[in-house]
Amino acid sequence: MTTAEVNTCLLLARAFALPREFSDEDPELLRQAVSGLPAQLADSGRRLADAWEAARRDGQALDLAHARLFLGPFEILASPYASTYLEPEGRLMGEVSNRVAACYAEAGLEPGRQPVEVPDHIALEWEFLYYLGYRALETGEAAWTDRFTRFVREHLGLWALQLAEQMRRADQHPFYNTLADFCREFTQYLLSEAGGVSH
Repeated sequence: MTTAEVNTCLLLARAFALPREFSDEDPELLRQAVSGLPAQLADSGRRLADAWEAARRDGQALDLAHARLFLGPFEILASPYASTYLEPEGRLMGEVSNRVAACYAEAGLEPGRQPVEVPDHIALEWEFLYYLGYRALETGEAAWTDRFTRFVREHLGLWALQLAEQMRRADQHPFYNTLADFCREFTQYLLSEAGGVSH
């Protein structure tokens, strides 16, 4: 577990958020985060940072691409929910959502008072990995690293690559294409560090 890996999880969570929630600092923060990753992955992360910077100059196209990919209303081209890929018939708020919510609760996280996103949204899952990694680095306790590794092997690794493939196939915007590539490469890297997918 490294600071670079942990901070990259946070920046991926931000990249999957609504474009209006993007910050001007996000691309530079991503460049800093990926500088501590292996060279090929760092290069891919810098390409994403460059695409992110460029995309910020045309917010309307980015909003439209985000909506087509992740929101609909008629067809969602790349569902951002684990349930779509792991539940029979892709049903939301079923067993998969409940399992993810239980992982959050086990780590001491509780839903806030405001209306919340479905627990198995990709942005929330990357943010959760950031939280687990941050706690592992802060405390030095193996339990946090174990939670991080388990979540990658037993959950995120089972579906994030499929999401990346859907995003690439949809081909809606250079930023989201580059995000798909980096999400795939970084997920594969975390899986290799964790010892592969656990079914």
